[in-house]
Amino acid sequence: MRPDEDAARAALARFGIEPGRIEPLTTGHINETWYVAGADGDWLLQWLNHGVFPEAAAVQANMEVVLAHLADVDVPQS
Repeated sequence: MRPDEDAARAALARFGIEPGRIEPLTTGHINETWYVAGADGDWLLQWLNHGVFPEAAAVQANMEVVLAHLADVDVPQS
């Protein structure tokens, strides 16, 4: 079952995030993604389709490696 906005709000609450606005981003076809605007900043919340990505922890670990690498890369500002 694909999650809806109520499920997204419940997930955000688990991290103590109170969204002011939440909007689905409907351009994807594998995962569900929402744009979240809150008092503490803006967020992207994504539900991974477990049929496509059965090892969510491995996906998260890969993302952390990529983000750590990007933090060390000197990216020119446009």
